[in-house]
Amino acid sequence: MARGTDYTPLEEAGFQVIAAHDGKHALEIFQRHINEWKLVILDIVMPKTGGLSAAKRMSQMRPELPIVMMTGYNLNESPQKHEEVKWHVLSKPWNVNSLNTVLERALKTDGDNLCLFPPYT
Repeated sequence: MARGTDYTPLEEAGFQVIAAHDGKHALEIFQRHINEWKLVILDIVMPKTGGLSAAKRMSQMRPELPIVMMTGYNLNESPQKHEEVKWHVLSKPWNVNSLNTVLERALKTDGDNLCLFPPYT
């Protein structure tokens, strides 16, 4: 997503949105709050540390954590596996309905969730 993206749909769904500048920054934020995350959303293509690399490292630290990967690439929307990291696919451009569908699949519980959402596409 581009800077200035409207995170309102996520916030209205009860998520606390924390944006990262790039994959390296995402990992730094993740480690500071390592036990608080309920869900992570990353873009497959991110500056500095790519989304797949960041997801792999996060998954090593929290293997049970649901990860949603955003992509403009032609992937089907079923859960994918790459380098031992299972993730759910959110195809871009996304809309509120596709976002809700992916989040419902990824999350197993409700409540206060932290969501890492990259501000880049």
